[in-house]
Amino acid sequence: MTELFTRQLAKARRRDGVVDLAVLGELVRATYDEAEADRRRTDRAISQMIEEVEQLHTQLRNAFDVVPEGLVLFDENDRFVLWNKRYAELYPELGDHLAVGVRYADALRHVVETHGYDEALGREEAWLAERIERHARSSNVEEQRLHDGRWLRIEECRTSDGGSVGIRVDITELKRREASFRLLYENNPVPMFVYDAETLRIVSVNDRAVAHYGYDRERFLSLTILDIRPKEDIEATLQAVATTLADGRMTRLWRHLKADGSLIDVDIFAQPLTHDGRRAVLVAVVDVTDRKKAVEELQKTQEFLDTIIENIPVTLFVKEPEEHRYILLNRAGEQLFGHPRSEVLGKTAADLFSESEAGISAAKEEEILNRDREQITGQEIIETVHGGRRLLSVNRMAIFDESGKPRYLLGVAEDVTERQRAEERITFLAHHDALTGLPNRAAFMQHLSEHFAACSTRPRVWDMYLFIVVFY
Repeated sequence: MTELFTRQLAKARRRDGVVDLAVLGELVRATYDEAEADRRRTDRAISQMIEEVEQLHTQLRNAFDVVPEGLVLFDENDRFVLWNKRYAELYPELGDHLAVGVRYADALRHVVETHGYDEALGREEAWLAERIERHARSSNVEEQRLHDGRWLRIEECRTSDGGSVGIRVDITELKRREASFRLLYENNPVPMFVYDAETLRIVSVNDRAVAHYGYDRERFLSLTILDIRPKEDIEATLQAVATTLADGRMTRLWRHLKADGSLIDVDIFAQPLTHDGRRAVLVAVVDVTDRKKAVEELQKTQEFLDTIIENIPVTLFVKEPEEHRYILLNRAGEQLFGHPRSEVLGKTAADLFSESEAGISAAKEEEILNRDREQITGQEIIETVHGGRRLLSVNRMAIFDESGKPRYLLGVAEDVTERQRAEERITFLAHHDALTGLPNRAAFMQHLSEHFAACSTRPRVWDMYLFIVVFY
C-alpha cells in the first residue's frame, strides 16, 4: 500500500517539486475505483463458488438419497456427518439422535435403552462395548437383527482421514428365503451337503445325506469332500471345484465313497453360495448306481442285438411308416443293394430301385399298414448294382405302438437267386444227360408214361409204342 501511495505521489509531483493535490486526488480516486471493481469481481467469484459448492452438495445429497442402501458418514471422532434418506428410514428409532455432531456411541446407546436388541437383552453394556469395538475396526461386516424383526447387513470401512463409511442393506426378505431354503434343505429327499470353498470341509449336511452315506452327522461334518472320493478322482475333484467357483455351477457324474467303503455312482448339481459369511458350495446328490447298471446292461443287450443283426446272412431293413424311408440296414443289405448304408439311410425304395420295383414294395407295405394283412411273404425281383437281376424272398411286417399307430416297417429279404438256379439245375439233370444235355431214360420213361395215360382211349396206337419199346 505504501509503495502504491509513493508511486501516486511521484506522479502528482510537479517539476518544481510541489505535489499537485488535484492530480493526487484523481489518482487516489482511480485507485479506489479499481479496488472497488476488484472487490466486486471477487464477491461475484466467491458467490459463484459458494453457489457451485451448494450445487455440488445438493447433487451429492441427491446421489446419496437415490442409493437404495442406507449410507452414513462419520468423522474421525465417530460423529454423524452425512446420511441418506434410506439410512433414516432404516433407523426411525434414532429420532433426534440422528443429527450432525452426535456421536455414534451415544446414538447406539439411545437405541439400546429405548428399543433394545434381542441379542443385547441382559448384557446391554457388554453388547455395546463389543459393537463399538467392531465399529472402530478398519473394516467390519456383520448381520444385525433389529427390535422389530428386520435384518440388516452392516458393512463399515475406515477412511484415510480417520472417519468411516457405513452401508446398511435390508436383508429381511433374504433371511426369510434362507429360512425357507433351510427348511427345504433339511427335509429334502435328495442327499445334500455344503462345503467350504477354501478348506473343502463339509460344513452342513441334511438328514437324507446322513442316512444315504451311512456316516453319523458329527463324523460327516469332520470330513472334506476329498474324503468321500476315491484317490484316483482327487485331482479331477480339485479342478472341478475351481470350475464350479468360476462358472457358477456344475453338473457331472462322479463316484463317492460311503461309510462302509462301497463306491456309488452319483450325478451331482453344485451351486456356489455364501454360508456363514464364507464362500461355499451347495451339492445335491442323485445316486445313479442302479440306473447306471441298468443302462450298462441295456447297452450290452443293444450291442448283442446289433452284432446279431449285423452278422445274420440275410438282409434286414427297417423303414419309418410315413414316407417309407430306410432307417436301418445291416451289412448283408449293403452287399445286396450294392450301396453303403450311409447312401441308403434316409432314402426310399424309389431312390434306389426302378419305378416298378419300388411300386411293388410300396403297395405291399401300404397293405400291411392298413392292417389288411399282418405280414406279407413273397418273391420279388430287383436289379442290383453289382449282382444284376436278383430274386428275393421278402417277408414284411409292421410294428405298432400301444395306441395302434405304426412305428416301423420291418423287412427280411433273402437272396434266393442261386437256390432257384440250383433247384432248376437239379430238376434238369434229373431228366437230362449231364454230358450231352439230351433227355435221359428217366425223361423218356416220364414222357412215355404221360403218353400211355393220354392214349388209354386210343388202342390203335399201342402197336407203335410197343415196337419202339422193343427196339429200344
